[in-house]
Amino acid sequence: MITHPLTQFVLIYATLVCDVGRGCDVTQANKSNSKQDSIERAWSLLMEPSFRDLREFICGKEQEQMVFFRRLLVKSIMATDVNDGSLTGEDQKASQKAMGIIEKLVQASDGSHALQHFSVFTKWNKLLFKEMYLAYESGRATTADKDPSEIWYERELKFFDSRIVLAKQLQNCRVFNKVAEIYVNAALSNRREWEKTGRSIVKDYLSTYEGKSAVSDATL
Repeated sequence: MITHPLTQFVLIYATLVCDVGRGCDVTQANKSNSKQDSIERAWSLLMEPSFRDLREFICGKEQEQMVFFRRLLVKSIMATDVNDGSLTGEDQKASQKAMGIIEKLVQASDGSHALQHFSVFTKWNKLLFKEMYLAYESGRATTADKDPSEIWYERELKFFDSRIVLAKQLQNCRVFNKVAEIYVNAALSNRREWEKTGRSIVKDYLSTYEGKSAVSDATL
């Protein structure tokens, strides 16, 4: 399990800046150079005088911490480039594994409410329903979008299925130790609860927001 605070922060920071400055025309041939450019752009920005307090908060005033931060940042970002031709054999396998773990972390954070207590899930799920339903009612959704209230129950069952698969993948990569087991159990439990009570929950959502498309975006 990753417990070192600076390592945890670097992993989050790397996912934010790994494609800084990258255009849509980047080909596979110069992808590695693009990653290196992203590192330099992000690092140059962080080194600006206006971010001195932030740097000290992250690494303190010890140079060793800053060196560790940059070295781990470079490794984390370059690990996402599995097509780097300079990597062969075991290095290629290690890079692929690192990228897979980073991707799973990002995916898990994107749907983390499904891996927590059911009350946490419904809290954020209701807010998402509100946003999408009011957009549909007000005509701001695309013409292809269906009434969310008609598909929400089945939609969330599929969402839980994907979260369960992800939680098991986190468990199998053996980085999260017993925490991954907690995620798996929470996702399974939440899916069972949603399967039993989800339809009535969606009705409650609908009764709360039906006919309220005039609500300002500020309340979303």
